[in-house]
Amino acid sequence: MLDENSVEHFRSEGYVKIKHKNIISQVNNLVSYLREVTISVAQEIGMNLTDKSSEIIEEDDLHQLLIDIHKLNPKAFAFIYDVMNRSSAIYHLMLADSLIDMISKLFPSSINEKCLVAMNNFQFLMQRHGDEANINGVHQDSGYFSEYGSIDSSIVVWIPITDVYFGAGTIEVIPASHKRGPLKHSQNSIKLRKSLVTDRSERGGIFVPKSEYKEGDLIPIDCMKGEAAIMHYDLLHRTGLNHSQKIRMTALARLSNVFGKNYINKYGIW
Repeated sequence: MLDENSVEHFRSEGYVKIKHKNIISQVNNLVSYLREVTISVAQEIGMNLTDKSSEIIEEDDLHQLLIDIHKLNPKAFAFIYDVMNRSSAIYHLMLADSLIDMISKLFPSSINEKCLVAMNNFQFLMQRHGDEANINGVHQDSGYFSEYGSIDSSIVVWIPITDVYFGAGTIEVIPASHKRGPLKHSQNSIKLRKSLVTDRSERGGIFVPKSEYKEGDLIPIDCMKGEAAIMHYDLLHRTGLNHSQKIRMTALARLSNVFGKNYINKYGIW
């Protein structure tokens, strides 16, 4: 739940963790959806799933099955990724009334004291063990998604599908860095954004130069299944490395208050 202390923590540190029974319920629904798709794909590409069905396969088995699918047929793995990013289950997770109600409390007072939550976009992410190419360096989400955001009323909701912690791909943040406002980002070439030669803090499409922060200020946010981390759009953060034997699966959404300052600023409404 989101009490006054949680709201204050978000205001001062730029992030907060929340937990609600509806989150775990919707996460389980998302896992069921993923399980059904994964098993069907595995069967379609000729994998032997003797005595396993979508009802009995355990979560650890699901991780291993996804890893095996990627080894056998990377395109099949990519298909599952694309399916999950368009699934109805991720909509239900991110737009659950209980989650939206909690998020609404984190937005500052708007021009008319009203709040209507809009989703800018959402993603389902799968980071395999040792995959250090498909990560983002230190950045602010406002650097990527400011066009359809608000200067003071946009947030990121990050929900792990499995337990994540340091070494298992959790995000790393710089507390209170959101107070600096939007920072100038450097842009990567297509060649460098995933290159392992590139420093991990400078991967991705854009990144904040190292001169703007200290490496030691980054801290991991351990986040268990059923919890959600909510971050301010201007919070400096990066993708953690996954050295676990599981796939780091997370869902995220970027949300704004429609009545927030400069929302979709190109129209100049407020």
